[in-house]
Amino acid sequence: MKISLLRGTVINGEAKSAGDIVEADDVLASFLMSTGKGVPADEAKKSDRSVGLKTSTATKVKKGSK
Repeated sequence: MKISLLRGTVINGEAKSAGDIVEADDVLASFLMSTGKGVPADEAKKSDRSVGLKTSTATKVKKGSK
């Protein structure tokens, strides 16, 4: 089963980072999902969250002088 990792973790002695997709057996996949470290790879579809956003018309924030 392919799992997409949400957080960095060590699998079979190898460090894996968030966003990696790993092949795991059913026991390991169940453990990763129950601990919140992974989701099934088909559910981890990325979407463009910026669709529909408009540019900001707000003025720039003025920083205080030193």
